[in-house]
Amino acid sequence: MAQDLVKRGVELTALMTAGRWKRSRIPVRYTERQAAGRGAVARYYQASQASIS
Repeated sequence: MAQDLVKRGVELTALMTAGRWKRSRIPVRYTERQAAGRGAVARYYQASQASIS
């Protein structure tokens, strides 16, 4: 569920509320791959690919 929420753009604080987590360590661990796909490096490469097309 946490991974699906992150894929849809839910922020960490909302995810923590939904999962009833008090600390961010666990939801961050569950969703680290999805977060990497939305990070600065991923956005850079997506923009680079878009400018080539």
